Amino acid sequence: QAGAAITVVDLADTLADLPTDWDATACDLAAPGAQADLNAQAQEMGRVDIVVANAGVVPPWRGVDQLDRDEWSRVMAINVWGVAATLGAFTGPLEAPGNGSAIVMA
Repeated sequence: QAGAAITVVDLADTLADLPTDWDATACDLAAPGAQADLNAQAQEMGRVDIVVANAGVVPPWRGVDQLDRDEWSRVMAINVWGVAATLGAFTGPLEAPGNGSAIVMA
């Protein structure tokens, strides 16, 4: 972290316990406006050297015959689309310095 400015993008209720010198932006990656929110965040930040796309939720374990369509849709929206949207929003700022890196975890 030496010299780094850190910004976390996550659900609003998860941001309260971050270190005081980190910036935080609330965003629900499953929401329809998430891509626009991420794009705005990326533009506001300008230069970005590293993006960690670590969006992921795990629903309660159950049998296939008990899957809930709405819950499954939200899981896929966050775990798949959330990562893709994050990378898409920050591609330009990562390319700008010429040596930006993306780390993907899901």
